[in-house]
Amino acid sequence: MSDYIRLKNPLKGFIQTDAEVITARFEGFHIVSGQLETPSQLICPACGSEDCIRNGSSTLWILDIPYGDKGVAINLCRRRFLCHRCGFSFRQDIPFKNPDHMITNALNLYIYGLLERGHTLKETSILSHVDANIVKAIDKARLLALYTDGRGHLLKPEKQAKHIAVDEFKIHCGHIYATIVIDLSDGSVIYLAHGKKKQALEDFLALVGDEWMNAVEAVACDMNSNYELVFLERYPKISIVYDMFHICKNFSDMVISEVRKDLQGKLKASGRTADATSLKHSKYLLCSSLKTLEKKDCQAKAGMVVVEESTIFRRDEVKRQGGHVERYRKLIEENEILASCDMMKEFLMDFRSLVSEEEARTKLESMISFCRGTGDPHFNKFANLLERHSEGIVSHAKFHISSGMIEGINNKSKMIMRKAFGFRDDDYFFLKIIDSSRKRTKQSPTEI
Repeated sequence: MSDYIRLKNPLKGFIQTDAEVITARFEGFHIVSGQLETPSQLICPACGSEDCIRNGSSTLWILDIPYGDKGVAINLCRRRFLCHRCGFSFRQDIPFKNPDHMITNALNLYIYGLLERGHTLKETSILSHVDANIVKAIDKARLLALYTDGRGHLLKPEKQAKHIAVDEFKIHCGHIYATIVIDLSDGSVIYLAHGKKKQALEDFLALVGDEWMNAVEAVACDMNSNYELVFLERYPKISIVYDMFHICKNFSDMVISEVRKDLQGKLKASGRTADATSLKHSKYLLCSSLKTLEKKDCQAKAGMVVVEESTIFRRDEVKRQGGHVERYRKLIEENEILASCDMMKEFLMDFRSLVSEEEARTKLESMISFCRGTGDPHFNKFANLLERHSEGIVSHAKFHISSGMIEGINNKSKMIMRKAFGFRDDDYFFLKIIDSSRKRTKQSPTEI
């Protein structure tokens, strides 16, 4: 049996020759020499005459798909022809060459595949043996063709969305933000724009149009008043839904954290140093739910290892510590205001499971009354927050949507930024975010 196999030549119209070419330009590449097949019929592109003769030749270099760990460079002989009728000189077409770059269509498709799988420009450049600037030009042209109309504008969403989410995320240092809108049914990004003011959303509304927006039932967002005003001014039938995660986070930051600090200060001032010390490192304990603390205690009882031992880097094994529930209950029993925080956390947890708007409205009114009844300024401030955003909070019971998906996309955009060590071209960065949110399908075979 032979140790060799013969591979089909994938380059249409290419004939490989045995000519040896030595060049320092492609040192470390596989060098392939060849020429194009002689066309059966020559037609002048200027006048259409068939009276054409050969008029010399020229050589050029074209990069092809890498073989093994080396790139492939083709030294191609290209014939030139002359038209007897009009005197026009033209060269032979190369059917397998990319029209914009000195690479084959097969290599262009290979680069497409690497970029779609999430490889960075540098990684793709190394794997394909093509300059990173060319890789970026290829990728940006691909993304522009997919997501823009060719005139510098994003395409209108093809699918009608019933529930959308809007948020802002930081793109550069110095408080430079961008606004992002997604379809909550599949998480696809349908709009991106610089800034986080009203104009960014007004441009989005102008893009999708009134007919598209009239079919939208609800918008999930955080408590940015600009977003709510823009939607309700033009489409009052749309329900604004505030994410319950942000409500709970605001309670933790505005109430629990501040109450703990005030209580610790009062205990120190009254000479109860031991009680004040017991409140140290208790913020996350007080913000956690009882279910979470019970789970940690069970893990500690089972001997769960949090940090594994390392003899190489001299690190000791660390196991999960217990006693969370006992410490938590002791704190809320000894401090009345912390017990109020515990009750309010339970109210918020129950509120998340409500499915009736009437029940949600009643529950919200009772929570506001409870906060007012404590007499604490931090609770009162949180009650004001609930009152100002009551409609959006109650709407959660009807739609049960959140901005959690858009927060995940924001994290993904940060990951894209970190992997690339930053982007100078914001348009390209935004296109990469849009592309990363799309569902991947099996690539159809392409003629090369």
